[in-house]
Amino acid sequence: MALLQTIETIERKYITDSSLSVKNNKDFFQDYIIRNLGGSKLPDFLKIGNLKKESGLVFPALIPLSEIKGLAFELNDSNREEVNLTLQSIALQLIQQLDHRYFEFTIIDPKKMGTNFKYLRRLSKKYIKELVYDDEAIKSCINSNFNKSISIINECTTHYDSLEEYNQESGNIQPFRFFFIADFPYGFKDSMDKLVTLIHNNQESGAYFFMTYDPSVKLGMHQEKVAQILEQVCILQEFGNPINDNYRFSNFKYDHLFNKEFTLGLDRSDINPDKINDSVSEIMSLESSNTVIDSKDGVRIPIGKLSGQTFYFTFGHETTNYNAIIGGQSGKGKTVLLNNIIAKGIDTYSPVELQFMILDCGGVGFQEFKESNHLKHFLCSSNVEQCIEFIKLLEEEFSKREELFRTEMVAELRDYNKKATIPLPRIIGIIDEFHVLFTGTSRNTDFVEKIIVEKIIRIGRKFGLHLILSTQSLGGGVRKSILDNIPLRIALGMTSDQSANFLGLQNDAAANLERGVAVYNGDNGNKKQNKVFSVNFIDTETVHRIIKESNNKY
Repeated sequence: MALLQTIETIERKYITDSSLSVKNNKDFFQDYIIRNLGGSKLPDFLKIGNLKKESGLVFPALIPLSEIKGLAFELNDSNREEVNLTLQSIALQLIQQLDHRYFEFTIIDPKKMGTNFKYLRRLSKKYIKELVYDDEAIKSCINSNFNKSISIINECTTHYDSLEEYNQESGNIQPFRFFFIADFPYGFKDSMDKLVTLIHNNQESGAYFFMTYDPSVKLGMHQEKVAQILEQVCILQEFGNPINDNYRFSNFKYDHLFNKEFTLGLDRSDINPDKINDSVSEIMSLESSNTVIDSKDGVRIPIGKLSGQTFYFTFGHETTNYNAIIGGQSGKGKTVLLNNIIAKGIDTYSPVELQFMILDCGGVGFQEFKESNHLKHFLCSSNVEQCIEFIKLLEEEFSKREELFRTEMVAELRDYNKKATIPLPRIIGIIDEFHVLFTGTSRNTDFVEKIIVEKIIRIGRKFGLHLILSTQSLGGGVRKSILDNIPLRIALGMTSDQSANFLGLQNDAAANLERGVAVYNGDNGNKKQNKVFSVNFIDTETVHRIIKESNNKY
């Protein structure tokens, strides 16, 4: 099964216009894509570059998707950037040829934390289901997809030869799952057995794997499993000299992929950063012009892990929680948790959907977020009078939205954004060390309590206004009126008495928790609703990268 034979098959099978010939039209592949936009059928082939002759004739180099379980590019000293661009080009081809309801992407990049797929990462969660960067997350991802495959095989494809056939004949939609993996097998030592099975059953479960393979990574006792995986996928080995490039399919090795007349070998000049970036920008532009704001039901932000699964901070989305209070002793990870909420919120939602107003009454934090275009207002000050001015900005936003909703005769953010020419984003106000606000004059503290409790907490959610209050002062600083009106409480490590005061009577679940471990309780401290999760570690470098990418994206 050489690629040239595939090209001849394609010319006979797909070209009906006698004036169009693969051999005379280097744009054949793009012409084919245009004919097959937005379908439910898998593409017949994927382009990985062009075959060139000295005469100047260009042939698309094509891989038949129906005949492979996955595709692996073997890395060498010089081809990393080129093959990572090729994987991203493959993803864009899939987006062009499939209705978005029929696929989902998972990006796995444990060595470079996503930078190997920096263009794909710009795409919205409409296309990217999951971004996976560490060993534990890889294990969790493979486990969940292994279980998903079992469900699909047992519930969907029992009477069908493939998931594609099921989708076309049953009238239902079960998306194909495409995995884009960098530096395999790095990070996969605990996932080998299930990955072997996933790839083996890809036709029935609809899971396809596209990866770069690093032969320098050895996994000791797991190396036999690596070999089993590579035997199942289509491997392209490139030795730096295009004439001698080598192609291997399953157990069969082809020493001479290219016909002797193709003396220039495989060329990827049309798979370049500018072209990939432009294609992603075009997809995003089309999406933003046609997409209803998808934060309409609230926000869900990944902040940690619970039993190996991603754990989310949630406002709305079938919960009755629209505000939160976070407490914990110094050094237990409160700032890291807040950084996760802000940074992952920026990474998940556009500024049209979500913005932040940040007030740090401690006077030193959150400086790294000042340049984010998701930031509506920012103040870092321990001066009570300055902090009161910030609260006035919250009140102004409340009053502005109240008037807009009255004019449009709507009662909820969702309804307003359906009618409005310019939609309103949800705004999360974050006030760290909020107890400082209650150390001024009684006139000021009464004003603060009125705005925070009576307006934002009790009414603000219908206008898309939310609060996260955070404090290390776990005694008198947490006013009863605030706790009574915020069912969602997140407690990091504290004493047993503080836990009972913060979470609720007889709930000491936060007592002496280790740094980075927290109790998430959305039911007024009801002990039965405790969820103990590990907060994701997020460093300053990652925060800066997220902000930079977001600012470039929007």
